[in-house]
Amino acid sequence: MNSKMAAFYKSPKQEQTQYSGMIEASDNNLEFKIYNLDEDEIAKNLFQRSGYVDEVYIEDEEGTRYTVLNPIGVKTTFGVNSREYVSHNYFISEGITENFINMESEIKGLIFENELLVELINHEKQNASISDIAFNKNYEPIRTIFLDNKDRVDEYHLNEVNMDRRNTSIVFRIKYKLTLNSPKKMKDTKKLLDKFNCMLHLLTLTENSNTRFLVQNHDNRWHKYIDLRNKDNYRKRLYKEMIKDLNPEEIMKLIFEGICKLLQYEKEFPNALFIFNNYNEHSSVEISILEFYRFLEYNYKKKIMPGLDSPFNKEYKDEDMLKYYINKKTDNISKLFSEFKKLENLGLEIETLRNHYTHDGYYIPKGKLKIKKVKYIKEIDIDYLIKIKKILKVLSYLEIYELLSIQNVNVETLERFL
Repeated sequence: MNSKMAAFYKSPKQEQTQYSGMIEASDNNLEFKIYNLDEDEIAKNLFQRSGYVDEVYIEDEEGTRYTVLNPIGVKTTFGVNSREYVSHNYFISEGITENFINMESEIKGLIFENELLVELINHEKQNASISDIAFNKNYEPIRTIFLDNKDRVDEYHLNEVNMDRRNTSIVFRIKYKLTLNSPKKMKDTKKLLDKFNCMLHLLTLTENSNTRFLVQNHDNRWHKYIDLRNKDNYRKRLYKEMIKDLNPEEIMKLIFEGICKLLQYEKEFPNALFIFNNYNEHSSVEISILEFYRFLEYNYKKKIMPGLDSPFNKEYKDEDMLKYYINKKTDNISKLFSEFKKLENLGLEIETLRNHYTHDGYYIPKGKLKIKKVKYIKEIDIDYLIKIKKILKVLSYLEIYELLSIQNVNVETLERFL
């Protein structure tokens, strides 16, 4: 990495105190050090709250600008009164003299890619470069899809030539250019990209995610946006057999129609999709049980009992909800239920476990849970909890496939790899 002198600001308009220091950028992260801090600034970790900086605005000696989001303070050197930070989430703007870009900036479009789609989709390969797409050099997309809100998505296929001293290789890539029907804040545009990642995960069970984008702001300038926070936290492999008998056209249609459905569902139930939005973050078994339960609960209200404002409505019972899902899916995932001799009791156990977690916390005294309605004691250990999590997870995935009109799901693959 090459270190560069840089100026640091708390405000994108450079109206507040300027600090000096050094910055280094690599393929994996961005590191910077701020010098000449006074004792109060060091004591407060400069502009940090709870160990994190909200945003830092940096301009290096060559005029490149960085908007750094939530960097982590890693070291303080008191002899020279300096503080060091690292970040995996930031914007880079090269050769641009205007104000910094951030999550509140108005965005007109962006370009992104997903390398795993190359493996999933086989098309005739055509030639183009990323600059051709970004700067409108009359290169025709393979296909164009319009979302429900009239945002436009163009798909491009690229042959990129990599040369070194020993050999030359051609890497085939797929890029997408999203042109928004009307400008949106970057934080809202990012939600659409998150749903793209979610759809690819649902179709293939990959835990990969897009990490690098080109972002077009209101005056048509392009900026890089990098988010490597989950870079080392994914399973790259694609399970192409997850959805049977899909051709490339159907895959792309499912992905972008699914994005619209997920965004609409999230408007109705803002928290219901949390577990799917964060598919590559591995929560504890207890939290996962609660999150999958919550999705099934919201979905039940939406499908079976529309118009219910609260799960505490007199007509709503957790027991009925769980019976509905278990009875509905038993034929499809009988292997998962094979060791539970009384399926009606399984629903009561899950309901009781969820209520205990919600009201009394995750600790279960002596590992014994009292199932009051049928008057027996259920012994709880980690193996049991993992099985309950998997049951709720498979039920949730089958439900979201139905919600998104995704058919021909390979349940055997789903059970094996979830």
